[in-house]
Amino acid sequence: MPDPIDDYRTKPAQLIAHLLGNESEGSLLAVLRDAGLADGLSAGVGRGDGNEALFTVSISLTPTGAERLDDIEATLFAAIEQLRNEGLADWRYEEQADLNEQAFRFQQHGAPQQEATRLAMNLSRYPVEDVQYAPYRMDGPDEERQQAYLDALTSDNMLRVYSAPDVESDTVTPLVQYAMERANTRPVEPGPWRTGATRTQPLHRQ
Repeated sequence: MPDPIDDYRTKPAQLIAHLLGNESEGSLLAVLRDAGLADGLSAGVGRGDGNEALFTVSISLTPTGAERLDDIEATLFAAIEQLRNEGLADWRYEEQADLNEQAFRFQQHGAPQQEATRLAMNLSRYPVEDVQYAPYRMDGPDEERQQAYLDALTSDNMLRVYSAPDVESDTVTPLVQYAMERANTRPVEPGPWRTGATRTQPLHRQ
């Protein structure tokens, strides 16, 4: 996806991560948990290079979920498609902005050396007037930019990584001696997702 650094004033990527990582009833995690496929989920944006960034969704699988990776992938992209089609409600943005404001006001400061290092790093990324507030600043929703980030979250742009003790490896990375296997996965259509009166559920359960 685009590197969100230029959109730090409105934070569309952070809002998307918040909605996908939500654990309330009807959320992506609730759907996967009810289907017995997962027991944990988090979403967020990794550090970018100024042009692009990695948006990560990490899912802790159950044994059943480990056997249904395609179903989980399809459910994830169906959830993204739902956000893309329905848009991101302003009240959700305001909720996240309030949380950010509280986090800024009541943040725990580290040792002076750590604070100096943090501010120096922020100076390389943000204007000097926002060097302290930039990570928390949310001026208002930008629907056009929100849509641009959602449009970048497609299966064509995805790197799927599965990690488990029983994975058979055919390659060892040269730097950290990490065993891995490369595999080409077929595209998965976003499908097992439907909206009921009060919650969203997988279409197919086994």
